[in-house]
Amino acid sequence: MSEKFIIVDENKGAFVGTYAPDDVGEEFDEVIEAYRNKGVATKKIGLLFADDNIFNIDRCAAFESQERAKDFIHWMLNTFSTDSRAGELRLTILPCQAEGDKHATALELLRSGHVKHVKEMANDYWELYRQRQDDEDTVH
Repeated sequence: MSEKFIIVDENKGAFVGTYAPDDVGEEFDEVIEAYRNKGVATKKIGLLFADDNIFNIDRCAAFESQERAKDFIHWMLNTFSTDSRAGELRLTILPCQAEGDKHATALELLRSGHVKHVKEMANDYWELYRQRQDDEDTVH
């Protein structure tokens, strides 16, 4: 494990990543239109945070240094400056112990004390726990 840095929003939780039009399908045409830039869609058009994790991802983006995380925040705010939701973001950089080079799992965030930033990323852990409890309660 090594120290990584994650980006979090006070309301939306940990920054999970970005997604492109090919990732979402036709139902997100409005999202794609919202991120059009001079008639051309950007390659990375959406920002995912733990609270609006439409892909059920159990990890978030992690950076090797605070400087890299700051650079990414700068890029993020510039790229999405025309989106009114970007102005609502309250971003902070927090340290986290993680094994991966570019990601920290929900479990690693929990172990690093970032409970309130995990949000929807931990749903699968909760389901696994409930399944185990149900299995233990079952009499054979």
